[in-house]
Amino acid sequence: MATVLGDKLSQEKRLLLGQMSVTAAWIVLKDMMEEACLEATKAVMKVDPMADKYPELLQRAQMEARAMNDFSVSIIKSVERQVKVGQYVHDKQNPLEAIARDKNQADDLNAK
Repeated sequence: MATVLGDKLSQEKRLLLGQMSVTAAWIVLKDMMEEACLEATKAVMKVDPMADKYPELLQRAQMEARAMNDFSVSIIKSVERQVKVGQYVHDKQNPLEAIARDKNQADDLNAK
């Protein structure tokens, strides 16, 4: 799956995504996308097999659920990839900061 915006995203915008991805708002947004996907999947199960045009109704519901799931996964994975690229670029520009950050993360893990 291709990353949305790929190389077109500036480093500044990658950093903004990085900031957003560690906020409670990102967690809520992901929860909302997951719930929307779940509801779309449930809608597929609710299509009445006895309904007129059942195959068409089922196909439409499946296509909607699949599109919603694909879109949500695409956005979530793209944010994760863009943040990783942004961190990599930042680390190359500021290697001492990267070493210090990695050391602090290791210290935090050891303290737990």
